[in-house]
Amino acid sequence: MSGRINGNSGGAAILIDRGDIDNLFFSINFPNRPGSITDRGVFAFYSGRDIDTIVQSPATVVVCLFDLKREIESKNITGKTIVLADDPQLLFSQIARRKYGNMMQPQKRWRRNPDGSQPKNSFIQAGAIVYDNVRIGDNCIIAANAVIGDAGFGFSRDSGGEFISMPHFGGVTIGNNVEIGPGSVIDCGTFGDTILESNIRIDNMVQIAHNVTIASGTRIMAGVSISGGVQIGRDCWIAPKAMLRDKIKIGNNVLIGCSSMVTIDIPDNHKYQPTYAEIHKTATDHE
Repeated sequence: MSGRINGNSGGAAILIDRGDIDNLFFSINFPNRPGSITDRGVFAFYSGRDIDTIVQSPATVVVCLFDLKREIESKNITGKTIVLADDPQLLFSQIARRKYGNMMQPQKRWRRNPDGSQPKNSFIQAGAIVYDNVRIGDNCIIAANAVIGDAGFGFSRDSGGEFISMPHFGGVTIGNNVEIGPGSVIDCGTFGDTILESNIRIDNMVQIAHNVTIASGTRIMAGVSISGGVQIGRDCWIAPKAMLRDKIKIGNNVLIGCSSMVTIDIPDNHKYQPTYAEIHKTATDHE
């Protein structure tokens, strides 16, 4: 199952996923926590093909694509264990759920912030569910039936077609003077936090996925859906029913119109809106 990378005396160990999770599990010297490919001293995965990302990663154990084996063998990689798999996210999820299950989020309902502090003049209204991986600032309102801190939407399928959900280990950070409307949902980060800075307004029935960052002064209207990893700048206005695809970047002072489907980055001080339907006179039989 394991061996040294070719031509790299004292280098990284390489393990190959051959479908025997138990054998692989006991072959790995796991660090204390999971994390992203850019975190130091963690168990991480990487589904991309940029070899330099793997080489430069400070993670202790990295699961990456089997297809990269030859390129990995040609590099001088030290100080980490590399696990090769056809589906890095699937293998990571299977192992992380087993090894770090007691760290998965969410766990308990919120009573105080993770550091033990209590926000001043903040209110959680009836029916809202807030988990203990959430930090709430001062002068905040979390309205009825909002859900804050639950795991985000992400999964792989195993060889039998069964869904394996991506485990989440992060939280949500909410700044000061933030209001979150009824029925809105804010997912926790995968490893770090989903972040809402101070002085933000979130309307009713808004979905904010894992790893999103929203800067101060931004207003988000009813029915907006923001996919994972989106970065939104300061003083933006996002109108009702807009949808933002994952990992895009929205600059400062951006206006996004009603029902927009945003799939690209938007620079500072720009407006993005769809072409709306026009009213036409109804044709008659003689026209």
